[in-house]
Amino acid sequence: MTTVPQSTVIRRFLAATLGLPILFTLAGVLVHLWARPDLPDPIAIHWGAGGRPDGFGSPTSTLVLTVVLAIGLPALMTAFALPSLHRGDRGPSFRFLAAVMAATSALIVTLTTWLTVMQRGLTDAHDAGTVWWALADATVNAVLAGALAWWIQPDQQQVGTTERAVTPLSVTPGERLVWFRDTTIRRHWAVAAAALGVAMTILAIAFWFTGDRSAAIALTVAAVVTVLAIATTTAFHVRVDATGLTVRSWLGLPRFQVRIGDVDQASVVDINGIGDFGGFGVRWMPGRFGVVLRTGEALQVQRRSGKVFAVTVDDAATAAATLNALAG
Repeated sequence: MTTVPQSTVIRRFLAATLGLPILFTLAGVLVHLWARPDLPDPIAIHWGAGGRPDGFGSPTSTLVLTVVLAIGLPALMTAFALPSLHRGDRGPSFRFLAAVMAATSALIVTLTTWLTVMQRGLTDAHDAGTVWWALADATVNAVLAGALAWWIQPDQQQVGTTERAVTPLSVTPGERLVWFRDTTIRRHWAVAAAALGVAMTILAIAFWFTGDRSAAIALTVAAVVTVLAIATTTAFHVRVDATGLTVRSWLGLPRFQVRIGDVDQASVVDINGIGDFGGFGVRWMPGRFGVVLRTGEALQVQRRSGKVFAVTVDDAATAAATLNALAG
């Protein structure tokens, strides 16, 4: 397979994750501005389970929401992935991530633009039609945008992780071995995650005071899920002892364990979150499961079943040596 230059890989990745969303959003903004003089005020901005409008707001709110989401979400994911690409990490996960971001942007732009344009000429937004045709068209456009983003990127083979075997620690009879350490996401991402949780909570509280009950309920559920996800997946306690390897969230759950009788071999690997596991957090890939909080050194355990468990943690070599000694 021909090796594609790094500059080409990065340039086409950016074209898919940022270039396409910017083009989609620009087209949507122009259509919004064209339709605005003929829109009612307020316009319908939310549709209920029956497909009929049940929430209303300013036409400007829809325009701002389109720009923030259609460009902001791809930009955020690009910020996650770009440092890894600059380091030389490769794999289909990057290509898939770019396709998903382009598809997400197309979905948002198509949906908000369609729902806005169909209200042209109305005097009362309550008369707006159902949402189903807009959803159908947005879904088709999202699939096409994702396919385009996948096509414009070069095919990149997975870069294999470098595994380093570790010699078991020497143990004298009656000696008890225990190793433990905490692992967390990088500080700047922890700050960003905390800010997201606070923003979601404030937004949910604000909507309870606006009188839009359906939106308030939806935002409250989203805020609770976001805060719980952040609290349970950003910091873990890793422990190796006679029972095996235990990886437990600081809140107690989730908790993962590889029992000592199931340990075939422990080693040290250098993991790239996106390239190896498709992202960060509690991750699953065929034959592999991991608690991946950052790119870098990780403890990897080969189970007797053939499956692999990995956790990114400092001093992974000592953890692997301890686990190999206990397993032996």
